[in-house]
Amino acid sequence: MNRSVLPIAFVALNLAVHAGLADMLLPAKRPAWTTSRIIGSPHPPAPYRVEVAFPDLSFKNPVEMMPEPGANRFYLTELNGKIFRFDNRPDAQAVEIADLKQDLPKFLRLLGFQFDPNFAKNRQVYVCINTENKTLEGSRISRFELTRSEPPRLVPESEEVIIKWRSGGHNGCSIHFGPEDGCMYFSIGDAEVPSPPDPLDTGQDISDILGSIQRIDVHKKSGGKNYSIPPDNPFVNTPGATPEVWAYGMRNPWRMSFDDDTKRLLVGDVGWELWEMIYDVVPGGNYGWSITEGPQPVKPDQQPGPTPILKPLISHSHVEAMSVTGGYTYRSKRIPDLYNQWIYGDYVTGKIWSFHHNGKGITNHRELLDSHIRVICFARDHQGEVFIVDYEGQIYRFQPNTQSVANTSFPRKLSQTGLFKDFKKQTPAPGVIPYEIQAEPWMDGATAKRFLAIPGSGQLDYHKRNNLAHGILRDFFKFPTNTVLAKTISLGRRHIETQILHFNGVNWLPYNYVWNDDQSEALLSDGRGADTELKLANRRAEIENRPWRLHSNAECMTCHMARPGHVLGFHHQFTDIKTSINGRPQNQQDAWIKMGLLKKKPKKAHWLKNESALQKQARAYLHANCAHCHRRGGGGTAPFELRADMPLDRMQLFDVKPNQGTFGMRDPKIITKGDPQRSVLLYRMASTGGGHMPKLGARTVDPKGLKLTWDWIAELGHDFPEPLKARPPQIYQDTGKSLQYATLLDQAARVTNERLPKAEQMPPHIYDLFERFLPESKKRKTLGANFDSAAVLKLAGHAGNGRKLFHQQERTQCINCHKLAGKGREVGPDLSQIGRKYTRAQLLQSMVTPSAFIDPRYRAVTIDTKADESITGFIVSRENGSTVLRDINGKDHTFKPYMIEHTTYGKLSLMPEGLLQSLTAQEAADLIAFLATLR
Repeated sequence: MNRSVLPIAFVALNLAVHAGLADMLLPAKRPAWTTSRIIGSPHPPAPYRVEVAFPDLSFKNPVEMMPEPGANRFYLTELNGKIFRFDNRPDAQAVEIADLKQDLPKFLRLLGFQFDPNFAKNRQVYVCINTENKTLEGSRISRFELTRSEPPRLVPESEEVIIKWRSGGHNGCSIHFGPEDGCMYFSIGDAEVPSPPDPLDTGQDISDILGSIQRIDVHKKSGGKNYSIPPDNPFVNTPGATPEVWAYGMRNPWRMSFDDDTKRLLVGDVGWELWEMIYDVVPGGNYGWSITEGPQPVKPDQQPGPTPILKPLISHSHVEAMSVTGGYTYRSKRIPDLYNQWIYGDYVTGKIWSFHHNGKGITNHRELLDSHIRVICFARDHQGEVFIVDYEGQIYRFQPNTQSVANTSFPRKLSQTGLFKDFKKQTPAPGVIPYEIQAEPWMDGATAKRFLAIPGSGQLDYHKRNNLAHGILRDFFKFPTNTVLAKTISLGRRHIETQILHFNGVNWLPYNYVWNDDQSEALLSDGRGADTELKLANRRAEIENRPWRLHSNAECMTCHMARPGHVLGFHHQFTDIKTSINGRPQNQQDAWIKMGLLKKKPKKAHWLKNESALQKQARAYLHANCAHCHRRGGGGTAPFELRADMPLDRMQLFDVKPNQGTFGMRDPKIITKGDPQRSVLLYRMASTGGGHMPKLGARTVDPKGLKLTWDWIAELGHDFPEPLKARPPQIYQDTGKSLQYATLLDQAARVTNERLPKAEQMPPHIYDLFERFLPESKKRKTLGANFDSAAVLKLAGHAGNGRKLFHQQERTQCINCHKLAGKGREVGPDLSQIGRKYTRAQLLQSMVTPSAFIDPRYRAVTIDTKADESITGFIVSRENGSTVLRDINGKDHTFKPYMIEHTTYGKLSLMPEGLLQSLTAQEAADLIAFLATLR
């Protein structure tokens, strides 16, 4: 939960890293910028804003806040173990009533807190505590007593441990008492670090209490425990189950509450890679983790639990949410429009939503506001007022937004913004300053011209301390209100878009002006994002269509989030460079000081002072392209960091196994020192397919950045097996051996279309490495993960071509698992007469969603042996007490009863998802046409 980061700092880098303007013309003294029309917003404002509820209070890493029963007061707990009490009034002062770090041995962190329903009589509270990580009993809920003195004190000696469980990364814990049964409900995560997903495989396992919601009666003791198990718990009579489990299949259920009218338990579950979920929890409910993460499959081969997987009530993609926090139903009369709305938020993006649950489903689901708050929890007083607790220490409440209309005069055209004297030539208006940065991010081969515009004669200053929730980082630039940062992105002479960040005094807001084809104007986009194609002339003067992504406002702010400081390129460290100004070499920031734009330069930082020039350039490149996500709290799912200020030994990069694919490599690591060919980070940079990084942003491969990173990885090792140039030239090596792509990097210029193998001659993850050498017009237009099935069915398929596809093992995998005319493997049904059984539409659907219907004969079964083997396949036969299992490679395994530890029956098909995504629409139609002929 420690969210702190160090300020970014770089030493001066070789100028080969940056590629800005050839020469900048800057005035000796900066004139005032008086032409700005970028004020307010063209979009309707959010219906609500937040205000500080208790101006005199500030806490360090608060994690829970609860109202005291029978009193108009709150208790607030901090991660470090301190507990405070304060009155529910604006001028409240907090009183410390406990410091568990001092009072309890081996205390590590405090995660949950709740009052006993009979607190007024028994003075009892419940606290969730972590002591040691990675221990079987390192997490616990304990009952304590509070004194009746004023102020009260928590009595450490009164601790009575209620229940213990394994400690790890996701420990829980939200504690509530049922409004009707008086039982304690509490949440527990999967007790592990974020990645790899669910390493304990506990999400679907109800033989333990991890990854689930528990229900116990803490007012009755039974069986030597300080609680009893309600007899109507859903798994009381399930063999092998832990009877405390009320619902399961959750990754990290972070904060929950009962809805007042429906009495339903609503839970926010922090997702893994793509989704955040809100669950409507029912007894015995299975919410999918880690077979699924909301809508997407994660570990489909995992043994499912005893009950069906239920869909989330709400799913948010990581475009708008990255760490969801459950909340409360608003019941105050102060804001009638919010009455009876269940409010929840997101820790990373600061967005807050609400909905009404009518007992059958949700209505009026809406976004209330987009804030800077690290929403760690919500709280509600006895009047029903909901408060938002910021992990950075403040407590907020809602206020209706009095700004009820958008700025109707906000410029819809770039020519109207006041940024340019001649916007077609990109000549800035008086007072608007062009600037350069040290390390350019890769933008699919495009270049950028950058401009800073500060209203009037305002100056840049520096932040003196960190406030990460607001995007304030020490020694980063401090901008005046209505500052504008603009960036025009161009391919050759063709302007594509001018991106703008506008600081309204509180938040940074993104806008995008899209240039038309004749380059006569750029128009303000609707902020929703779009995929488009650019008509560009190639070197042979031929017009090609170039795909381009115009990002949505939400996508923009996914990178320009608070944690890296909102502004990604305009940092002190990135702009402190020597460049050509007014025809002579000069330090850019020195020129700003002379012209009155910058007050003074901060103290020089000394990161990367001992590294080689190559390391400095490579790490600056990775920082510029990757570090806004790959940092603590940045949203990247892999645990490593790519900030240039992070010492190498703390980056978690080296000799660490990848958790999201190995792509056929031999013993791969994220980075293998000295061996680029076993470094998955490099593969992801080199690939254009599903394994490409970044997921959001550039879609093509940067050959110079790739070579730079290759050389850096090679330099890191002292035992690199042989010089790169000594390797024999090769374009493609069979995946049965180590995946090699040295020549992709070292000989890219000499690779021609004639030398490039055809796509059908190589598996998709190999083809993805070569596709970038093709001109855009010759690249395959594949279906991808999501496509229109109806459009495929409209195409006239060629059965002969489909027959060839069917038999190409690395393309379709069909012959790997199915027999046809006596050939192939029998891992799935024989397809000799499949066309008689299914229509074309049904055949297509069976490949798009293979688990929608599973032939019982080919149901996935996993056998775990006492010799520590685990084999998945389907049961071929059971004779004479032996079980014959055929694995996914078609090999039969015979097991005697004494050899088997566990037998698990899966609920997903052995047929993998995404079989068609690497095919073109026509290839898919051809394959369907062939299967339809099999009668």
